[in-house]
Amino acid sequence: MSMSRSLLFPSRHLGCLLSLLLLALPAFVIGSPANDTLTPFKITYTSGEEGYGKSEINIYKQNNKYYARNVAPYFFIGTKTDSIWVSELSQDKIQTCIELLNRAKNLPEECPETSSATKEYQITYGNNTIKIRGDCDWEDLDFINFRSQLFYEKFAILEAKRLALIDSLNKQLRGKWHFIPFKNMFNRGDILLLKKVADADYSCTWQMGESSTFSSTCNDVLNLSYSIRYLLNVDGDIYIEIQGGSTVEKNGSMKVRNFGATFTIEAISSEELKLKFLWR
Repeated sequence: MSMSRSLLFPSRHLGCLLSLLLLALPAFVIGSPANDTLTPFKITYTSGEEGYGKSEINIYKQNNKYYARNVAPYFFIGTKTDSIWVSELSQDKIQTCIELLNRAKNLPEECPETSSATKEYQITYGNNTIKIRGDCDWEDLDFINFRSQLFYEKFAILEAKRLALIDSLNKQLRGKWHFIPFKNMFNRGDILLLKKVADADYSCTWQMGESSTFSSTCNDVLNLSYSIRYLLNVDGDIYIEIQGGSTVEKNGSMKVRNFGATFTIEAISSEELKLKFLWR
């Protein structure tokens, strides 16, 4: 017996029926915005061996948008603090925050320490606090990676500004520098004054060239006669490190000829350079 035609739903009404069913579904079934599932939180990370460094990020909601604020540490371009970092969270970054909080909830309070550096987390959300100590498996979402993912645009801008400062300093450093006055022994904090000279009448000079090359004709001052390069670091201060010198022996081994030396650049102009000795 064939089914009565009256029991079949006319195909022309099928689209209307599906529309009604979708409208009747609860909003969470259809898919509410994922950012509604993110609970604001504050994460504090303490790490170090002899000394400890504290880092902190605050995840918060404002005007229906989520933001990440880098509370500590500040980042520097030379001696100047970069602007305080606040980043509006994209959907991908919101998901990253959700994943971090979920992983923290499932990790033990204590994990084995696989290095000599202490690592401590404290995550506060609502009235809850999670404390985690040790080298836990964060599945590539430990604090450093977490911060990098939230602020990768800021880090790119920071790096570009630092490279621009280093390029400017390298241009100022190029040339021959004569010591004023001569000094054979240096203690931490001692000041070394140098004057840029254009001729070869000075027997005691440092010469800095393109690509951070270095040479010394003044072996009585710190003995850097075998050093051939210097490096600049502009994170928190302006550091110049003259690298140690070495030679290759006949058997292919490296032999250290002189230690390097590290200074801060206290002042620099087209004619004078003021360095503060730190260590070697």
